[in-house]
Amino acid sequence: MKKIGKVLCGLMGIVFMFGTFAACHRGEEDEPIRADQTQLTIGVFDGGLGSEWIYAIKEDFEAKYADVSFEEGKMGVQLRVSPSRSFTQTGMESNIDSFKEEVIFAEGANAQYFASRGNFLDITDVVTQPLNYDFVRKETAADGETQTIESKMSETQKDYFSAVDGKYYALPTAETFYCIVYDIELFEQNNWFFRPDGSFVTSVADERSGGPDGKTETSYDNGLPATYEQFFRLCAKIAEQDDKYIPVMWGGNVQEYVSSFLMALAADYAGVTQTELNYNYNGTMTEHITSFDGSGNPVISTDPVTITAQNGYELYKQPGRYYALKFLQELTSDTSYYNHLTATSASFTHKDAQGQFVMGKYRSSMQRVAMLLDGNWWQSEAKGVFNDLVAEEGDGASAQNRQFGIMPLPKVSESGDYTILQNTGYIGFINGKIEEGKKDLAKAFMQYCFTDSALREYTKTTNICRPVEYEMGESYNELSSWGKAMVDLHENANFAYQDSSSKIMQNYSTDLWYSPRLWLSTINGKTYTYPSKAMIDEQVTAQAYFEGSIAYWTESVWKNKFQNI
Repeated sequence: MKKIGKVLCGLMGIVFMFGTFAACHRGEEDEPIRADQTQLTIGVFDGGLGSEWIYAIKEDFEAKYADVSFEEGKMGVQLRVSPSRSFTQTGMESNIDSFKEEVIFAEGANAQYFASRGNFLDITDVVTQPLNYDFVRKETAADGETQTIESKMSETQKDYFSAVDGKYYALPTAETFYCIVYDIELFEQNNWFFRPDGSFVTSVADERSGGPDGKTETSYDNGLPATYEQFFRLCAKIAEQDDKYIPVMWGGNVQEYVSSFLMALAADYAGVTQTELNYNYNGTMTEHITSFDGSGNPVISTDPVTITAQNGYELYKQPGRYYALKFLQELTSDTSYYNHLTATSASFTHKDAQGQFVMGKYRSSMQRVAMLLDGNWWQSEAKGVFNDLVAEEGDGASAQNRQFGIMPLPKVSESGDYTILQNTGYIGFINGKIEEGKKDLAKAFMQYCFTDSALREYTKTTNICRPVEYEMGESYNELSSWGKAMVDLHENANFAYQDSSSKIMQNYSTDLWYSPRLWLSTINGKTYTYPSKAMIDEQVTAQAYFEGSIAYWTESVWKNKFQNI
């Protein structure tokens, strides 16, 4: 039984071909209002994960209350899905008072900020009552789950989501992170896996190495590059076949994806505790770079440095940040390793990259992509591409039947556990302005979303996980290869959270987790935002960029930026 733990022809032709692809979204306008029922409007961020997961549980929830009257002259409830791009930090700051939606699932939003403003309804009872308690009927069922939502959360999550007055106002709703996606079929066809001795296999029957975690018993990463050195040997091997393949691809107009991936690399190097210092500002930094030697190697000190919100700029000296930049420098130093024609193109989107990654198998005129740098929600976001392929090629081209896997990040020099940097801001909440007569109904729906059955439907529909603990059971067998990889990974990886109840994170969360604000670097009087563009366009080195970050984040700049801490 699988258990989810707490603990990605020419340029113009490519853009034209894929630029219009998007995931299909249904909305409330697609379903007529049932005048004889009460409507509960569910807002959902109109992004990669879509709203199909709501439709997967919609009928069951509506059936549960089909015999209950919430308004005079009406019987039952109708869930109305309302997709919008406004359910973000910026959109909600500007518009939340005018939102008509009663239950909302947002992206990139600070739960503590809005809770402290009174925008969210107190849902402490939803989080702490047993899941078999019925908020509508005010009774506890004899069957059903007796555990609470709170019991499914990690200690870090409990601390973060209950930080305002000790009450819960929101819940975590999507476990997302940046990663490397690889085409399993392509790797197997070309023998792109490693043997235990570090050489490449010559057939699918060959024994494979333990991969990045060094453990053969965790088979999901066996044979994958364990170190940076192996990763770039792999890139060289892929690239040597006369431009037939592109080793690594990303969307040129989303340089923040590359920057977020660098944060993921830094977190994997640092581990959970040292990574979370960047968000809680309460602990000891155990390693920091003091200088570089004559050969350009970092000089690392293990003298402990106490970190608080007042000296957070010291964290820019963490070695993981440099090694992430070093990885990017090597990747971009050889144009055969990545999609150099489109890697910084503003017209080449992440969806274009997804399109080529998925469709290259069926387009002989197109370079096929071995690895995609993206978020783990990529497969859900590329739904439209898969649907078009199925119409052309049949069911074998579906997301369910294609073979894609996640590549746990390679290590600087030796194998070890995988630390995943979990993105913040995917939250579910009840609108604080909801009508009194609908509060219990909204609570019942929020609670229902965190029952094991609804959580399983979420994973089956999105092929990613909710960031809480639940059993997949036999539903695991219904997942795509990507969905299975997500569940497998959760059993073995460590998760570092950006969520923190620290005052600095409450007041400046976007400045501390949004990647374009995390890689500012001043070099020879010029300030850069994106390491990828600096390296590709101007051949800036990892050392120069790292030293430039330290030069940018002086004590005075830090304290001027973060005054309310």
